[in-house]
Formats: sequence, C-alpha cells, structure tokens
Amino acid sequence: GKTTLITQAANLAWERGMFVVTSAGNEGDGRWQYIGAPADAEGAIAVAAVDRDGQRAGFSSMGPTADSRAKPDLAAMGEATVVASPGGYYS
Repeated sequence: GKTTLITQAANLAWERGMFVVTSAGNEGDGRWQYIGAPADAEGAIAVAAVDRDGQRAGFSSMGPTADSRAKPDLAAMGEATVVASPGGYYS
C-alpha cells in the first residue's frame, strides 16, 4: 500500500485534493486473488466488479490489502454489462 510507484502517485494525488478511483484489479480468478497497486493505496477508491445479482465477478480482485485494510471500497456492475457503442448501438 505504500511501496510501488503507482501507489505512491495515487496517494500523492489524494493528498493534493484529487479524487482517485481505480479498478480493484482482475486477479480474482488467478493464482493471486487480491488487490494490487494502485488499488491498495490508502488514498485510492478501489472498485470491484459484481454481476447482476450483486455477487463478486469471478475475475474481480478481492481484499484485504497486504496490511489488512478493508478493500475494495465499493462495487459496480462489471460482468455481462450492457454498454453503449459508437453509432447508437448497444453491446
């Protein structure tokens, strides 16, 4: 939560008044399932992905941080999500 360059940058931005939002990560279905940099920054809002039932998407990284802080901070629909595409289409 304090050592990587990107995490230090996120914390510095937060300290200077910027609202830092980042993905919790996509390691949930991998060997390392936990959040990493910069989601581990104290000053970053880490966002996990959930499915339509509000359950964590399998790929979305989980907490806690290496120093036992509760993360991710919030979740948003991220699996089987409908999005607008250029030209007025949805996919």
